[in-house]
Amino acid sequence: MQDTDFVKVAKALADPTRRHMISCLRDAGTLTCSDVCNKFPLSQPTISHHIKTLENAGIITIRKEGQFHILSLDQSRLEDFAAQVAGVSAKT
Repeated sequence: MQDTDFVKVAKALADPTRRHMISCLRDAGTLTCSDVCNKFPLSQPTISHHIKTLENAGIITIRKEGQFHILSLDQSRLEDFAAQVAGVSAKT
């Protein structure tokens, strides 16, 4: 993982709301944006900001199915980040 990518992930994970979103995604497998909005007492624009930050960091992916945006966790990205924090070579 490049330094710029590492910093993006670290900044995204620094926010407790985004960490909770990641936990919800890990538990559910996939969620729609509406599902995420229903789980948090935040405005839709605030949720969108958090989702965009996670996507820009490569922590989640978003695919469109009809009118829905489906969020998925990129577990390998988190594992690469954790490995770098621990000073261990990431799996290839």
